[in-house]
Amino acid sequence: MASVHKRKRSPYWYGAYRTADGKVKFKSTGIKLTERKSVALNVCTGWEADEIERVKRALPEKREQAKEVLAQLERAATAGRKGRLDETLALELQESIGKLYGRGEITKVTVREWFKRWLDNKPKEGEKYGITEPTRTLYRRATDAFLTHLESKADEWIGYVTTDHTGDFRRAQITRSQTTDKVMRILRDAFQCAVDCNKLRTNPVARPKTDNSKSKKKDKTTSKRRAFTTDEIERILGACDGEWRGLVLMGLYTGQRLNDIRLLKWSAVDLVKRRVKFITQKSGEEIDQMLHPILYGYLEKWLPSSDNAEAFVFPRAAAIKHVGTVSNYFADILTKAGLRDAREHPKFKVEGSPGKNGKHKTGSPCYHMLRHTFSTYGAKTGASDQTVADAAGHSVKISQSVYVHSDVDDMVARLPDFTRRAVGG
Repeated sequence: MASVHKRKRSPYWYGAYRTADGKVKFKSTGIKLTERKSVALNVCTGWEADEIERVKRALPEKREQAKEVLAQLERAATAGRKGRLDETLALELQESIGKLYGRGEITKVTVREWFKRWLDNKPKEGEKYGITEPTRTLYRRATDAFLTHLESKADEWIGYVTTDHTGDFRRAQITRSQTTDKVMRILRDAFQCAVDCNKLRTNPVARPKTDNSKSKKKDKTTSKRRAFTTDEIERILGACDGEWRGLVLMGLYTGQRLNDIRLLKWSAVDLVKRRVKFITQKSGEEIDQMLHPILYGYLEKWLPSSDNAEAFVFPRAAAIKHVGTVSNYFADILTKAGLRDAREHPKFKVEGSPGKNGKHKTGSPCYHMLRHTFSTYGAKTGASDQTVADAAGHSVKISQSVYVHSDVDDMVARLPDFTRRAVGG
């Protein structure tokens, strides 16, 4: 039943009435509060009457559509009893129900075509809501892996994909659970976009079940990454050989990420001025730092510089295709140093062991902790938070400016000599 109400800070009567789908609509009548309430009520009653009339006019058409759906449902039930219910008949029934509720027809597109369209429509880096090229590559790998799993069904209608397909794909993954969750989130976003564009009725990627009643807060003492101690750093450097000693020192004294360090070229290293430049792949920032005396001594004495400016400072690490593989090598060094439990290959997995690709306790020692070590010891030199952030490249804003900051250089120079064994061999 229609009704009228006052609204704060509004000089007009507001009317409320119920639409055909059962929702209550609330809007201004345009009648000022200084006029009689009955005038505004008449306007609102007229809206309700118009809504009832619109439903009556549409009723015969809806009745015919409902009869068609019932007939198709009966045919589907008969075919099901005889074991002849196929995907085509089920699709026709689904589309008829969609029309009845005003969803319109589904435009058919294959899984492969949709994934390509979805990825191509992602804004480029620099645009609003744009994604970086590494992120685009990650999306492509996730969708390609699912297409490979579907085999011939990848070139069939996207509506044929069910929760069974996505569930089987998830169970077939041998990667760590965190990586698998990331892949499933990418697929869920892709299929949800298809639902929003009326290519699908429902999203076939089920969301993980969560029990809110039993949810527990994360234990920050076990999940938070920390800095390495000087004793641990000495043990790590003692377990390193070849390039790895340089990779560890570079992480300790520059605070940069593993991928940026392993792809560092000699053109970015100036041994005369004792400086090094990084262009971070994550944010695109250019960072110019001074070389700490320990790091400078190592680069000058133990690493042969190349006449080729495009040569990599750490050629063996740069030759490895994926940075995750390099990170796994560092995990083996941590195991050798006694700072991390040994991991088993999934093919030879020992009962009770998480396995090489299994789920490990969050916060396990890793290369990224060298970055935390740099920031922690940098803060201990008395440098401001902003100086530490600038030195490590902790900035979400992409900048083309070069960091040549006297405070940063002073902070790097004050970092401690973690160990002399790294330079002396």
